[in-house]
Amino acid sequence: MNTDRFGLIGRRALGAASACLLLLGAIPALAWPDSPSDEWQALVEAATAEGGVTVLANANLGDDFIAAFSADTGVPITLSVGEHGEGRARFYRETETGQATFDAFIGGRSSYELADKGLLTAIAPLLILPEVTDGANWRDGAMPWIDPAKTYLPMPIGYVSAFVLINKDVIDPASVRVWDDLLSPDLAGRIAMHDPTVPGGTGAGASVSLFLAEAKGQAYLETLYGTQFGETTADYRQLVDWVARGTYPVALGTRALDIERYRAEGVDNLAVLNMQDVPGYISGGTSIMAIPASAPNKAAAQVFANWFLSRSGQTAFARAARAPSFRTDVTGGDWPEYLNPEPGRVYINQYDQNWAETVEPALRTVLDDVLSK
Repeated sequence: MNTDRFGLIGRRALGAASACLLLLGAIPALAWPDSPSDEWQALVEAATAEGGVTVLANANLGDDFIAAFSADTGVPITLSVGEHGEGRARFYRETETGQATFDAFIGGRSSYELADKGLLTAIAPLLILPEVTDGANWRDGAMPWIDPAKTYLPMPIGYVSAFVLINKDVIDPASVRVWDDLLSPDLAGRIAMHDPTVPGGTGAGASVSLFLAEAKGQAYLETLYGTQFGETTADYRQLVDWVARGTYPVALGTRALDIERYRAEGVDNLAVLNMQDVPGYISGGTSIMAIPASAPNKAAAQVFANWFLSRSGQTAFARAARAPSFRTDVTGGDWPEYLNPEPGRVYINQYDQNWAETVEPALRTVLDDVLSK
């Protein structure tokens, strides 16, 4: 994949060919979507005439994602991938100044205030594909949004976090079934955790601690921190390594990508447990889409929004993210089963704006109090 430091992945040949066909008065024949409406066809023509769409992302996207969009729409696409917060910083800077040089952004949570300030385009009215707007195609009967108006910030990906990783050669999986099992005297000093004090408070250790503060209460968290933890680390890979070696046979705040990397290397003593009493929380990863009000290519942004939330778009994105989509027709991806939310279980959604702005601040006060002791 040809990419520079900020990840400009250039317009692909198919997109360029589409533009040439437009100049010749011809529109490429595409197999997607089925039976496209006149409105959709006109929108694709307008998007191609604009020169295509530029997507800014904080996600592991690349050639396959680009190829899928190009094959489905024929619209040129430029993907700009930022690293270590660069994409988010650019998103905020250009959106707040009203000088966006991109048409859509895909990243994590935290765009709430931009929507509240009127700096984002309302996405809901732009969605015209029936397969996107039909609630039957989404878990729980509707596409999830993180803003209360269900208008600006769709969250199409949702995977389970706050699972427990154990070394099954050292710890019997049957002995860790509910969260209170972690308070067993047998596990005192034998549990490791991702450092909850990582600057920014957005690491897995902080997220798991906030979840436990809400699900189990402050007294539980105080006991866990006071007697059960042996060590914390800001290094996700080290956390899994500790469990694999039995240094600390139980860990909280691990990442699936590190666990699966160890398994791919032949480590077979790792077991991932989802607790049976209170399920973990839901994370949206870097799947939240936003369109700045100043996006230069309005038609292209609308085409991308519809495609991204379609079965085809979510299949391409879920494969790149290695995480399950909320769409019911996107299945069988390259992600571990323990990330899939279980039907019928209610999960805390830490991406929801109401949770982030009302519940989380109170829980952070609880966590700060626990950490100070």
